[in-house]
Amino acid sequence: MATSTAPLKRVQPTPSKIANPMDSDDSDDMFDLASDTDSPNKKRQKTEADKPARKGQKLDQKLLDKWDDEENYYKTIIGEVLNDKYKVVDHLGKGVSATVVKVEEVGKEGNEKEDKNGSSNGHENDGLAVKIIRSNDAMRKIGDREGKIIDRLNKHQSTSSIIGLIDRFDHKGHLCLVFEGMHSNLRDILKEFGRNQGINIRAVRLYARQIFTSLQILRECQILHGDFKPDNVLVNAKRSSTRLCDFGSAVEANKDQKAWTEPMPYLASRFYRAPELILGAPFDYGVDMWSAGCTLYELYTGCILFAGSSNNHMIKCIMDVRGKFSHKQLKKGKLTEKYFDENLDFKSDEVDPHTGRMITHTLRYTQNQAPLPVKKLLGKCRETGSDIILQGHLIDLLDKLFALNPEKRMTPEQALEHPFCHDREADIDQLDPQHKA
Repeated sequence: MATSTAPLKRVQPTPSKIANPMDSDDSDDMFDLASDTDSPNKKRQKTEADKPARKGQKLDQKLLDKWDDEENYYKTIIGEVLNDKYKVVDHLGKGVSATVVKVEEVGKEGNEKEDKNGSSNGHENDGLAVKIIRSNDAMRKIGDREGKIIDRLNKHQSTSSIIGLIDRFDHKGHLCLVFEGMHSNLRDILKEFGRNQGINIRAVRLYARQIFTSLQILRECQILHGDFKPDNVLVNAKRSSTRLCDFGSAVEANKDQKAWTEPMPYLASRFYRAPELILGAPFDYGVDMWSAGCTLYELYTGCILFAGSSNNHMIKCIMDVRGKFSHKQLKKGKLTEKYFDENLDFKSDEVDPHTGRMITHTLRYTQNQAPLPVKKLLGKCRETGSDIILQGHLIDLLDKLFALNPEKRMTPEQALEHPFCHDREADIDQLDPQHKA
């Protein structure tokens, strides 16, 4: 039987019609999956990387009058060689500050290098990726700073948890950062294997350990990531190893600095934004832990926990789940008056269904921070056997990650010692075959 090495979809304990997992030669692999929608016989759509290889060549500048588009992004061409070394083989994506392309190393004469195993470079993952920064001063400054931060983290880490920076160079006015290549990210994993239902709880645990390890490294280096989300956790082709990437929003602490006091209400992507950021209260590395909690919940359920349409709506979503903030915490926020009145009741911005205009309703939350409403949030995520206990550990972990008071929020070190993450051999030795599809 052909199999895929992807994280498992969660399978509800329903009888029959599910292929016997013990028929698979890889039945002890927690990442094995063969489903109706992801059949091993289903043909994969071809990408640029699947097309016949073309010999890389350095482009003649006379062929093009302008290398950049109207927004100062570099217009890469498949087959182009960057810095006489990296042949562009595919376009990977485009962000606010840069475009990213997949590349292969080439020899001095333009012939691709091959290691003894026949791969195009000596790196263990999926080739190399070049981040080509937009050609303006602000973006270049961000890119240069990001490269220095990643280089510092790479030197500090003893395990590969942070994306590896391989090289850097300038190309036609653009700063280029060369990274180890990875196959996909956790957002892709969710779309492919866990849409609206989440992935197997043991795969969640595997990723959780690596997530907290990367955040531990950042904390040791006094760096706050500032944009932790599934999109920025890259995954290798076997879907067993992750790397934290995209440090364009990272914040560095000064020596002996314990927290930041300047309000940054738009740091982090909205759905993953910690409440202290929105309130303009002092914040520390706990904002990344909040974001990690949102990411783990999303991995397990396939749903976004706090899907606010604005910062005001985010506060409401958070209180609907966790209860009200303490008055002491609200008084620390420099932006609290935007969201709470003089009695510290919440000013909810809502759209009038009749007029379509924005109106404000005052809402009074009476319950202090409450335990996670498990049945409401995880009701569809049913487990069997030993995974019932594991689910209980995950709920407790999330409860500690979503502490409204950042001073009481779990640290990376504490998370790694939590029962959900602590048993490092359980994913292999205690895999329940009933979770095979």
